[in-house]
Amino acid sequence: MALTKVRNIVIQGAAANVNDFGAVGDSSANDTVAVQAAFNSGSGGIYIPDGTYLIDEITVPATVQRIYGTGTLKQRATDTKLLVGSSIDGLIIEGLNLVGNYAAGQSVASSDNRGVEFTSCSNLRVLNCNFSNIQGIAIQLNDCEYPTIAGNKIELCGRGIYFRGCDNGTIDNNLIKDTILLVSVFTIGISLESTDGHAYGICNNITISGNVVKGYKNAQGIMGHTARNVSIVNNVVSDPATGISINPFNATDICSNISIVGNTVECETTISLGAWQYGGGNDGIIVQAGPLTPDVTDISISGNIVINANRATSAPSNQAGIRVGYARRVQVSGNTITAAKQSGIYLTDSEEGIAITGNTISSIIVEASEQNGILVAAVSEGIISGNSFDTLNDANGSGIRLEASTQMTIGENSFQDVTNNVTGSGSEAPKASRTVTTGVVAPLAGVDVIYFNHSTPTTIESFSGVVVGKLYLFQFSNGNTTINRTNAVLDGGTNKTGSTGDVMLMVGFSSTSMRQAAPISVNS
Repeated sequence: MALTKVRNIVIQGAAANVNDFGAVGDSSANDTVAVQAAFNSGSGGIYIPDGTYLIDEITVPATVQRIYGTGTLKQRATDTKLLVGSSIDGLIIEGLNLVGNYAAGQSVASSDNRGVEFTSCSNLRVLNCNFSNIQGIAIQLNDCEYPTIAGNKIELCGRGIYFRGCDNGTIDNNLIKDTILLVSVFTIGISLESTDGHAYGICNNITISGNVVKGYKNAQGIMGHTARNVSIVNNVVSDPATGISINPFNATDICSNISIVGNTVECETTISLGAWQYGGGNDGIIVQAGPLTPDVTDISISGNIVINANRATSAPSNQAGIRVGYARRVQVSGNTITAAKQSGIYLTDSEEGIAITGNTISSIIVEASEQNGILVAAVSEGIISGNSFDTLNDANGSGIRLEASTQMTIGENSFQDVTNNVTGSGSEAPKASRTVTTGVVAPLAGVDVIYFNHSTPTTIESFSGVVVGKLYLFQFSNGNTTINRTNAVLDGGTNKTGSTGDVMLMVGFSSTSMRQAAPISVNS
């Protein structure tokens, strides 16, 4: 009697091998029906052995818990998705190769083309997979809880990893490089998407760490339109148009409680952004809302390294190494910004608890318009202190420049090879031209920086109009001014004669006296 091989027998607990369901894997045959049969077999595991399996869209049922193997799933037709599923708990996709059918140089990012797309799943993990030649998005998750995307390589795809309305997720140690799209097409490496166009809500409690985004020259490396309780930590973004961007897109997007810490961003310098469709800028790190979106709130940007921001050809104006706008409660601290064009740090239209402290800003690139180490415009209630500036040789620019800003405290900062240390205005007269001759300090609506620029030796004997507890920064333009200690409690118990570039931080002690609040800082 002849023996007949029986297929499609599922052994309880064993993985379903797609070859046992008729898949050929010769990179020529249409394996869609066979592969889908394996997924529909009821097995908890699906094994993809060596080979290249040409498929259309495969739907992953909730019975599947693991998809793994050394084989390749490749798109058979354009504008399709490789793996899709919904309402699955605990699915692991591990070690696969997922390949599109597009070559480099695509002029559009297909709206339908995906590597994997899953909706309303929990504990989904995509681990150590390789994605390539996918014109749309390599990995898209919608409304998923506790997802983990880790250790994947995404190369020559239109876009990288997209979350929509996901909670408690991790995007960790992925490599995303060399978008398939033309340099004129806007794209994103890692994205926490807007609420626009779907009902999945905002992204909450997401950690983006240890990823490398490289060669997305027309892109934002890491972007969040919705981001609440989000940490962006220790990533490397190389050659982007914009490195890290947090910016609500519409009135229902929320961006709050965000930490951007320890990242390295080296911006693209060789392309022309004049042809860039998005036109959003060439910043290293930008956290900015707009007049029609909610403010971004509770932001910490610290310990990052930013190089070559805003140096691409035809980059828009008002860009910076780090730019923050329409924000409340922001700390920008301990960052290193080198070789940016226009501004190292730029804050605008922000208020309440603004702190720019301990940053190092050097070698700002001088072009036609003024260059500034820190530019603060229309900002209130903040402090700028402990920053270090080196090589800002622009006659029109400054180490620190303030425009229409109020209740700002300028603490002790250091300046090396800087043409102008501190310039600008509050809401009243420009402070750069303010000269004190009598010691009368009127309450100021703007930044309390007082310039001493006497042409002959002058001693300040008394003060009036002092606000108790308020900080005042004395800046000496030359050596002609002496502060008498009768009504100023000074370090060392002696009068203070300033030298060119010296600054001294004072605090109001009574309506007619001050006390020194910090040691003398000397411009060297």
